Amino acid sequence: MQFLDNGPDIPTELLEAQERGAVVFVCGAGVSRGVGLPSFHGLVAAVYIALGETWNGQPAEAPWIEGPAPALDRALFALQTRMGGADARMAANARSRILNAVQDELTAPPRIPLPDHLNLLRLSRDADMRPRLITTNFDVLFEQAWRESRGFPLPSRAVADMPGPGSADFSGVLHLHGRLAHIDLAALQNEAIDRVTAEELQFALGRAQVPDDLARAWRLLLGNRTAKQTQWDDGWFDIRRRLAGGDAGFDLRRQVARLFTPRPQARPVFKWPEEVEAEREARLMDVRYGGPVHADPAELLGLWPPAEDAALLRTLIRALEDALEEATDHGFTGQGFDRASFQVKSVAPHAQDSLREGFYPIVRVVADLLERLAAASPYAARAAAEQLAGQSYSLSLRLYLHALTLPGLFDPRWAAEYLLALNDEHFWVSDLRREVMRLAALRWAEFDPADRLALETRMAAGPPRVLFVEDLGMEEQVAGVMERETFLRLARQEHIAPGLGPAAAARLTAFRGANPKWELEVDERADFSSWSETRPGAQGEPELLDDVAADELVARAGALAAEDPWRQGEIWRKFVAADPVRAFEGLAARSEAGEWPSAAWIPFFWALHELDDPDLERRVVAALADAGVGELSGFATSVSSWMVRRAGLPAVAPEDRIALWDRLLDVLVADPREDDGGTDRASDILNRAPGHLARLLVHEIGQLGVDDGVGVPIAFKQRLDRLVDLAGARGAIAVAALGRTLPMLHRLDPDWAEARLVPFFAIDHDWAPAIWAQFATVGRWRNALFAVLRPAFLGAFGAPRRFEAASENLVFHLLRMARDRVAGEAEDAWPSFAETKAALAATNAEWRRHASFQLFREIEDTDRDSRALHWRETLGPLFVAVWPMAPALQSAESTYYLTGMMLRTGEAFPEAVTVVTPAVVGSGRDDRDALAMIRDDHQVLLMAHPRAGLELLDALVDSAYPPRDLGAWLDDLVSVEPALRTEMRFERLLGIARRAQA
Repeated sequence: MQFLDNGPDIPTELLEAQERGAVVFVCGAGVSRGVGLPSFHGLVAAVYIALGETWNGQPAEAPWIEGPAPALDRALFALQTRMGGADARMAANARSRILNAVQDELTAPPRIPLPDHLNLLRLSRDADMRPRLITTNFDVLFEQAWRESRGFPLPSRAVADMPGPGSADFSGVLHLHGRLAHIDLAALQNEAIDRVTAEELQFALGRAQVPDDLARAWRLLLGNRTAKQTQWDDGWFDIRRRLAGGDAGFDLRRQVARLFTPRPQARPVFKWPEEVEAEREARLMDVRYGGPVHADPAELLGLWPPAEDAALLRTLIRALEDALEEATDHGFTGQGFDRASFQVKSVAPHAQDSLREGFYPIVRVVADLLERLAAASPYAARAAAEQLAGQSYSLSLRLYLHALTLPGLFDPRWAAEYLLALNDEHFWVSDLRREVMRLAALRWAEFDPADRLALETRMAAGPPRVLFVEDLGMEEQVAGVMERETFLRLARQEHIAPGLGPAAAARLTAFRGANPKWELEVDERADFSSWSETRPGAQGEPELLDDVAADELVARAGALAAEDPWRQGEIWRKFVAADPVRAFEGLAARSEAGEWPSAAWIPFFWALHELDDPDLERRVVAALADAGVGELSGFATSVSSWMVRRAGLPAVAPEDRIALWDRLLDVLVADPREDDGGTDRASDILNRAPGHLARLLVHEIGQLGVDDGVGVPIAFKQRLDRLVDLAGARGAIAVAALGRTLPMLHRLDPDWAEARLVPFFAIDHDWAPAIWAQFATVGRWRNALFAVLRPAFLGAFGAPRRFEAASENLVFHLLRMARDRVAGEAEDAWPSFAETKAALAATNAEWRRHASFQLFREIEDTDRDSRALHWRETLGPLFVAVWPMAPALQSAESTYYLTGMMLRTGEAFPEAVTVVTPAVVGSGRDDRDALAMIRDDHQVLLMAHPRAGLELLDALVDSAYPPRDLGAWLDDLVSVEPALRTEMRFERLLGIARRAQA
């Protein structure tokens, strides 16, 4: 039907639905354009103009406004980010300014005619004749039109306050993104999907032509958001309160069911770039199920009235079925791996279920309620169990099998027939295995002899071949698995009910004869399809090697570990720790035969780390002399680590130590894969062979007693050259380790050090960050050495991110040299005050935070009675000389420590405040609060120097984040010095305090 010429043709069905009140109107900015309010594009443009900003030349903003695919919400978000930066106070101020500009633009004049808004409200009435309209607009013109026409307000809700579609209070004006004075800028910037939007998307997915798998993925994401919102507010404490008041009605039962029903949680799934095939949502995302956070099944049963067990059980069984159906839809169950069932190791309580995640809590409640109800009302319990039997899910069937074990609930003949009727997959290989074997064990004596024989026959026949994957070439392995499963089932049955029938007993005897090492675990392990266990420490019984000959020790230990890796997997490690001398004899015997098993040598050297046995050390080094480079390559790092740990093996002859060192370096040169290192050079130096060898060589040079400047002996200089010339990461590790010893090497042989090591310190060298990180940890530097490093040292401050690992120590050295200059003790090469200030200005806020912390620690560590003098003679002049005072360089991080420094200057506090306050910024709630230091123990200092105290407060107090005790501080200050009331600073702070109190 057309109401206007050239107007839209409105379907009759839509008109009829509108008359029934079954249409929801969704209105955008167009409805308010007629009264002069802007479109979304106009609003954004007006905001920029009001703020004096422009998107021209802003690559993060202009494309969203002028580009082919405008996204104005993202433009505003980018504008806020640019205006606020990383500073929390500035970000809050930027957000406030943007919102104020939006509100100014969207405020219409009062008493303006609004016929379009009023007509839309009339058309949008629901079946109860209530206006019901959703709008994306922030203005409140719909509410204004209604109020001016009818004389009373119209219900108006926004964002989180909006009711869900279909609820009783789904009426009035519903602002999807917020309304004036309640604008949700996150919603404006598309950063949130509120609950109503989620429900609308759910409805839209049901009508849109979306592939089933993609629609399921969308529904999961939307439901997952709601689950995440309620995860930490699951209602358990409300349930406890209501139960304590005697409530156990239908509404509470539903609340309990909602609480214990596992919730789907979706996460992105990792994919390689080439994985672009279309897949169901189980591959589009990683779906997991989480249970209640606070609720405990045992606590619930302790509070729940037993008289209401049957009603609660029925509700929970329905909830479980719904959850399993949803999990199946999401691919969480079925397709060869039922993850819902896997989360429950045993329906009956068992230590294997210590994790208690996902579906376990609801299964635990259902199983325990069944057991309690079976004792009180078997008829009701059987009816509930039959509900489970009628479901097709593994967890439901496992609960039914559990019910069959309960005394007096089901006839034993029925239980046996149910076991026999299970299909082969359920009987042999599924997660039902635990409940199947437990039912047979608990009720075997009650079964009819004919049923026992039938069950024994089924067990002896073993699992059918069709249950296992068809894989050519693996028939022997599959046959072994089938025989092992048959053996475990028969052995378990014999263990719990001795006296198997002749055929089953013969089959079991045959298995034991063919596999004498097979045995049944005594801890029910055979009952479970999977078993988890953690054992502390190394596993093994070294006493099993007590009577083994030396030349057989290593082989015997390896055989025991291979035969029983669970119990004896680390028997050699425990043996070498218990008897390293015998272990070495075993290794030496193997080496004499030309065998050097690295898997046996590595734990041996680890055991030697803490062993002080000079004779054994000499024997080991002598034995290693016979090892070739290839034979050492598998455990060279273990050898070098042992040598470092034993301080270079002082009990071993120097020539033998050096010979071993040379052989280990040969390993590095010959095998480029050895010790390529990671990303943490400090760790590499400690844990990898290049770092070990560098430290060992410098230690050997130190033992030579070379005089300063004489030079390192040529043989050792050649070894240093070989280390420095190592390629790739091995060379980087060795050079970084040598960097820590540069002061010593430069003192002994300055020519070699400056020619071979100093070039690596250049700030553009790839290895510079690592070598500076090591060198900066050294104490005082010599003038001659620093003179050649000076340009690179100062240059590092201009590349703070690159040299971040060395930042704290480099700042320490910079301030120490400046302190020497204040004291008149500076060396010629030390940076000038101007160079020091320039370095601190060139670096970033984190490096200046290190500087402020070191200044703070220096005054903190000074004796309290000497602090004022130390400030006046040393720290104050130092700060004035080197701290960069440009406002753009100050930060909240530095402010915190600089404030602490001022508050610890004692009688010099007024002088410190005058000097330092230009370098501090206002303290905000998101920063480390400098004002907290005043609260701690320094109010007395402010009272002693009220004018300086007012100056400090004026520098620290940010009007956006006034401290709660600002008014009290001001009262204290003027009680000591009333004249402060006339200070402009005082009036500003008093105004802030009054606004905060208001």
